[in-house]
Amino acid sequence: MPRGSLVALLLAAACAPPAPDGVWLFHMEAEAEEACTSSVTHSFLHAWEPDEEDADPWTDSEGLTESESLFLGLVTSTGPDTAVLVIGDETFLGTTGDDGDWAFTWTGTTASSAESSHASGYLYTDASTRTDTRTWDLVLESETRFTGEASWGSSSTESWTESDTWSEELSLEIGETGRIPVGGYLVTTDGAGGTMAASNHYAVLDCSIGDCTLEATETCSAASGVEGDLTDLDPDAWAGVRDAGQAAGAG
Repeated sequence: MPRGSLVALLLAAACAPPAPDGVWLFHMEAEAEEACTSSVTHSFLHAWEPDEEDADPWTDSEGLTESESLFLGLVTSTGPDTAVLVIGDETFLGTTGDDGDWAFTWTGTTASSAESSHASGYLYTDASTRTDTRTWDLVLESETRFTGEASWGSSSTESWTESDTWSEELSLEIGETGRIPVGGYLVTTDGAGGTMAASNHYAVLDCSIGDCTLEATETCSAASGVEGDLTDLDPDAWAGVRDAGQAAGAG
């Protein structure tokens, strides 16, 4: 090996962040309340999302305070800058950079769809997608201690499409207002100065395009502080203690 390459290799090894391998005791603050945002898009002509005056006049609020939780996590290196974190029956893939901080994360996605059509030309579709992400951002303060943050988020989208009109004969089978759940998201005028739940009526052109469309999206996120200490537990004994810990709160 050339002298220059050997020196570079030795310098890289000397600067590499400490390996986090071992069984760690995690201290995590009680899970914070989720913050969520939602949105609705649609093609209905004379319908809209409820204004505040249309909404339920009642407001309910709740509060919850819990103590921190304790649990064990096993970290095993899989390469110079990659590792796996196992907590209970969950596994997270981790990477690190030159600063020595580690990010362990996993993202799961589920998607489904359904379609129903009639020989007369009526069409109804329903599709949904959900993505959940959990991340552990850990800063190694030393070879035996870390601080950081545990965060989780979710994103869900459900969309519907339905023919704008259909025959009176078919309305006897599927109903005069069809299947699209627009009434759960939009309101329209009731003709007397008030509002009522919107609908897709079989004999009325309710939408601006050939079919009626509706899409509802919700995104939520939360985070809690976390810190941990490396234990003397042998990773070979991990199976016997992996579920040991204390849940947040009492009971």
